[in-house]
Amino acid sequence: MKEVELKFQVPADQRAALAAAVAGSSPQPRMRLRAAYWDTPDRALAQAGLALRVRREGRAWVQTLKGAGDDGMTRLEHNVPLSRTAFPASVVPGADPALHAGTPAGERLLAALARRPTPALQLQYRTDILRRTRTIKTRIGSVELAFDEGSIQAGSGRLPVSELEIELLSGSPLAVINTARGWLPRFGLWLDTRSKAERGDLLSRGETMAPPRAAPPPRLKLDAPVQHARMLVLRHGVDAVCVNASQVASGMHVDGHVHALCEGLG
Repeated sequence: MKEVELKFQVPADQRAALAAAVAGSSPQPRMRLRAAYWDTPDRALAQAGLALRVRREGRAWVQTLKGAGDDGMTRLEHNVPLSRTAFPASVVPGADPALHAGTPAGERLLAALARRPTPALQLQYRTDILRRTRTIKTRIGSVELAFDEGSIQAGSGRLPVSELEIELLSGSPLAVINTARGWLPRFGLWLDTRSKAERGDLLSRGETMAPPRAAPPPRLKLDAPVQHARMLVLRHGVDAVCVNASQVASGMHVDGHVHALCEGLG
């Protein structure tokens, strides 16, 4: 399946107000989500744009594989429920790549592991999140608001998490964009294309920020339609802009991020 969502960071002085707005007049209990993320020692999955996690959702365990999509809104996703009784709450089950075989994301996962002589998976980092959700119906689709608060942990390192995800449940992807347009100015949110997995991978490697990203030259076929070529060039440019803008907006960046961002916008 494909996941369509946008993620936004929440300023510290707006978190209480945002939490109340997401809760609404009939708030649902918050769910605790504790996840362990797995990768090879040389980060084969991260390099392939993949994230493999095992997460405890309430009383259930779910293994999830996510893969980068063609744009900043879309990602491949495949979920596999695990036995509720096989693992106590204090024991994190290992990840089994074979559970995702036969899916688009699973094929990418197996291909990434096949290129490694010793593709053993290791626990790289964890997340501990409290999530509150709310469903909003619009004229063109339904979306879920998910306000996450918690942390990412790797060894002795820790990163705080305070973000709002707006995910499409049904209908047009424009429902996500239209909803975001109403919530951004209201709470001063800023778009962040970095996933928890990307932030966790950086933390586990002892790095504070992703390197500046320049838009790579698109590979165009000589007989490709002009419209297709234009979309490919635009997609490459938007990806670089979003990655650098996210890092700049986080407050932790170098001059190279600003330079790459300006080049992408130019």
